[in-house]
Amino acid sequence: MSIVTHHRWQAVPPQTVADAERPRGWASEVVTIDLRGAGVVLRRRKWWLLVPLALCAVGGLAGAMSVKPRYASTVQLLADPRELQVVRPDATLRVQTAELSASDAETTLGVLRSASILGKVVEQQGLNADSEFIGEKPSDNPALTALTALEKRVAVKRAERSFVVDVGVWSLDAAKAARIANAIATVYLQEEAAGKLEAAKRTSRALALRIDELSVRVQEAERKVAEYRSRNDLIGQTGSLIPEQQITEVSKQLVTAKARTADARARFDQVQQLRKSPLSLGDLPDAVGSAVVAQLRSRLADASRVEAEQATRLGPRHPDALAAAAQLRDVRRILDQELARVARAAEADYDRARSAEESLSRNLDRLKSLSNESGEAMVRMRELERQAEASRAIYATFLQRAKEISEQQGIDTSNSRVISPAVPSQTSSGLSRAVVLAGATMAGLLAGAGLALGRELTDSTLFTKAQFASASGLPVLGVIAPAKASPRRPKPELRALVFDDPASPLAAVAFRIMDLLRPRGSRQVAGQTIQQAAGQAARSVLFLSVEPTFQRTQLAFNLAAAAARDEGRILLVDAEPSGGFTDALVEAPQHGLADVLARRCTLDRAVLVDEDTEIGILAAGGAGAAQGRPSMDQLQATLLSPARGFDRIIIDAGGPATNSSAAPLAGAVDDVVLIVTAGVTRRETLQDTLELLDGSRSRIRGLIVA
Repeated sequence: MSIVTHHRWQAVPPQTVADAERPRGWASEVVTIDLRGAGVVLRRRKWWLLVPLALCAVGGLAGAMSVKPRYASTVQLLADPRELQVVRPDATLRVQTAELSASDAETTLGVLRSASILGKVVEQQGLNADSEFIGEKPSDNPALTALTALEKRVAVKRAERSFVVDVGVWSLDAAKAARIANAIATVYLQEEAAGKLEAAKRTSRALALRIDELSVRVQEAERKVAEYRSRNDLIGQTGSLIPEQQITEVSKQLVTAKARTADARARFDQVQQLRKSPLSLGDLPDAVGSAVVAQLRSRLADASRVEAEQATRLGPRHPDALAAAAQLRDVRRILDQELARVARAAEADYDRARSAEESLSRNLDRLKSLSNESGEAMVRMRELERQAEASRAIYATFLQRAKEISEQQGIDTSNSRVISPAVPSQTSSGLSRAVVLAGATMAGLLAGAGLALGRELTDSTLFTKAQFASASGLPVLGVIAPAKASPRRPKPELRALVFDDPASPLAAVAFRIMDLLRPRGSRQVAGQTIQQAAGQAARSVLFLSVEPTFQRTQLAFNLAAAAARDEGRILLVDAEPSGGFTDALVEAPQHGLADVLARRCTLDRAVLVDEDTEIGILAAGGAGAAQGRPSMDQLQATLLSPARGFDRIIIDAGGPATNSSAAPLAGAVDDVVLIVTAGVTRRETLQDTLELLDGSRSRIRGLIVA
C-alpha cells in the first residue's frame, strides 16, 4: 500500500533553528496597525481605496465642467466711527477707546451686509430684472430673490486694527461686479449721513423738552436750600459751620500740645533716671545736654583719673591722694546740684505742657457739644445742597449739548469716505477646473485611505506573522504557501516535498519542526534512539488547524517522511473524520482510528506500512464520525501506550471546533502545532480555538501560517 509514488531518498540535513520561547499565556486582544506597513495595508484593501477615489474623481470632473469663471471687484472704505467735532474747541475728532473702536468697526461690517443697504443697491442697479441674480425662471418676488443672491456674493472684511473696510462682490461680468461694489459704498455713505442727521434732529427735540423741566427743578432746589439755611440760622465760612471750623483748629492744637507734653515728660524722666544713677562714661542724654553739665562731667572724669593715679602711686592715705579724693567729691556734689536744677526745670516744663493740653481738651469737648446741637440741621442742609448741585450739573450739561447739536445739524460731521473705488477685474477668480478636479481626487484618495485603514482597524482577520503572534502569544514557527489544486486533481496532491523540493517553504518548516521537537540529547544507538532503548513512550506530535486547510495534512505527512529518514519508525495517524490523508490512500483500509478507540481491533492490526517511506499509517476509519468524544485515558490506553514500538507519533486531527477528539488528543500528546491561514483566520476565531485548548496550552509549541 502506498500513499505517494516512489522517491529516491536523499540526505538532506535539517535546518538548525533555535528553540522557540514557550508562551506564558494567551495574549490580550489588541488591534493595531503599523504605519510603516501602511502601503501593505492599502494594497490589501485596494478596493476600499480605489472605489472612493474613482467616485470622487468622477464627481470632481463633473463639477469642474460646470464651473463658470467669476470676476471679483473690491472697493475700500474708511468707515471711521469718530465724528468731526466742529463746535468743541478741544479736539477735531471724538476720542474713543480701543474696545469701542473695534465694536463700531464690527457694527460697520454688519451695516454693509444689511438688507437695507443691499436692497437699495438691488433697486438702483436693476438686479431684480437681471437673470444672473433671479435665474432663468420667473419668480413671484424677484427683488427678494435678487437680494438673497447678492447677499451670497458680497464679502466684507476689515483690516486688523484699522477702520479700513474692503467690500468685495463677484459676478460673471467684471464690469457689473465693479459697478455693484461702488454702488454699495455709495449707498452706505448716503445712509450713514442721513441716519446721523435724523438722529441729531430727534435728540435736539428731546433735549429741548428736557431742558425746560430741568430749569424748573434747579430753581426749586436752590429755593429750598436758601429757605432752610435762613430758618435754622446756619451761617458759616466755606460752606461749613463756625463750631466745625473751631473744632478743626482746636483739634490741630491739641495734637501739637500732646506731642509737646510727651516730649517734656520724656525729658523729665531722663533727668530723674540720671540723678538716680549718674553716668560716668558715654554721651549725655538730650534732656540734660547743657554746657554746664558737660563741663562738670569732664571735670569729674579728670578728677576720677587723678584720684585713681594718686591712690595707686602714693597709697590711699597719702596727703596728695586724700586731696584728689576730696576734689572728686566736690565735683560730684556740684554735678548733682546741677542735675537737680535741670530736673526742676524739666518738671516745670512738663507741668506747663500738661496744663495746656488739659485746657485744649476741655475746649474741644465744649465745641463738640455745641456742634452736636446743630449737626442734624446741618446734615439736612447739606443734603439739600447736594440735590441742588446735581440738578444744576445736569441742567448745564443738557443745555450745552443742546446748543452743540443745534449748531451741528447743518454740518456733515462724518469722517467716512471711499479710499479706493472698485475697478473691473482683468482675471477670473475662484476655483479653476484643475483645482476642483485635483481637490476631488485628493479628497477621494484621503477618503479611500481612511476607509481602508479604518477597515483594517475594525477587521479582525489576521494577515502577518506579527499579528498572529500578538493575537495568540505564541511564536510563529514558519510560513508556508497555500496548497493549489491542479486541473486534473480538484484536491491538492499529497507530496513529500522534503525529498522532491527540500528548499521549499513547506519542507523548510517540516525540518524546523523536526529539529525543534527532537528530544534533547537523543542519538542513534544500534538503530535505536536512547529514548526507545530506555523503554520510554514514543514522542507524539499533534497537528491542528483553526480553519479547514489541506496544508495541515501536507505538513504532517512531510514531517513524518523527514522523521522516518532520521529517527526510525514513525506512526502517522489520521484523526480527522473527513478531509485527512485517508482519502489519498491507494486502498481503503479495513480498520482505522475509530476502530482502535472503540476497541474493535488492536493498533497492530489497524496500522498499515507505506512501502516507499516505511511510515506506519493509521487511517481515520469508516465509523470515525459516529464516535463520541474520547477521553484522554481512552486515548492513552488504546493509542499512545500500544505505540511504544514507534519512535514518533504524528497525528493529523483537523480543528478543535469541528473535531470532538481534537481537545482530548491535545491533552494526551507531547507537542501540539497549530496551523492558521493568513487572510482567513480571524482574531476571535484563533482565540476561541486557544480557549478550547486552554488545558493543553503548555504543549502548544507555536503556529504555522499557511
